[in-house]
Amino acid sequence: MKTVAQERLAAQKMQEVEDAHLEQSFLSIAEAQKDGKSTAVFDGKTPLKDESMTTEEELERFSRQQTHNELIQRHGALLMFSPVTWEISCASENVHLLLETETSDIIGKNLDDVFDEETAKKLKDAVGSSVLSLHNPVHLVPKGGTISQHNSVGILRNSERGIMMDIEPETYGENVATWKRGGEGEILCHRIAVSSFHKLEDTQDVASLCSTMAEEMFIITGYDRVMIYYFHEDQHGEVLAARSKHGVESYGGLHWPATDLPQFSRNVLLKNNEPRTIVDASAKTANILMSEEEQTLGPLPLTKSGLRAVLGCHSEYLKNMGVAG
Repeated sequence: MKTVAQERLAAQKMQEVEDAHLEQSFLSIAEAQKDGKSTAVFDGKTPLKDESMTTEEELERFSRQQTHNELIQRHGALLMFSPVTWEISCASENVHLLLETETSDIIGKNLDDVFDEETAKKLKDAVGSSVLSLHNPVHLVPKGGTISQHNSVGILRNSERGIMMDIEPETYGENVATWKRGGEGEILCHRIAVSSFHKLEDTQDVASLCSTMAEEMFIITGYDRVMIYYFHEDQHGEVLAARSKHGVESYGGLHWPATDLPQFSRNVLLKNNEPRTIVDASAKTANILMSEEEQTLGPLPLTKSGLRAVLGCHSEYLKNMGVAG
């Protein structure tokens, strides 16, 4: 007789295979539609087994499709540099939109060649610190620029091939934008965090905890909808608590099939402390270009980037839900 843990692992393994087959079905139908060979619509229920590959080969392909696609969301840009030489080895093709420097001119350059002296020092100090994340976000000023001219910030993360930096426009409200620069914004940030923690400490049961968490996240983020999602033993999901804006449908109490969130994706969410924010699931993506030396190491893993692109079934799923991200 199987234990609960063994049954859970078996359910996870079955779902992993079905996830890979559903993604292959989606890609096959999308390709046929693109070539004008078919008008079939992906129904999210009919998997497609690739008879030319073993199950393990299919799972490996699916994993690489999800994490080694070298595509990011276009609202931001990406750089990767060495924590030893400070040389930039990767850059997204749209980096010029935020740094006003062409990608081809950045790859192979040192941080000191791209950013002003103060910015380069901040980046190096952050990498040399014991806790890299405490230095995020870093306000970025290109060499020859001024703070008033540039409103981009860098989010630094350690990756297996170097320091990965997501670059995004600083479009937050006035108070939030000053959180990292002291003054009233920092005090406001601290007060909000303390208030939220106190409310969570006062909860008496799981239901109250989830409800309070959803409410606090709704207030802090300003999102249209916040959900607290629970994975059951058979891998299906349940929305334990939800909070949404007036006029936005709530999914509280609803149950969703296991395939709605692929096993691979949920593992990334549960094990990876670097969240991804999806700004617009239907937006075009940006390619990542690499130095010749970096190319020899193979496709670039993007699990540490909060800008990694939304692809395949996931993108279609969000569109069908009627949400941007």
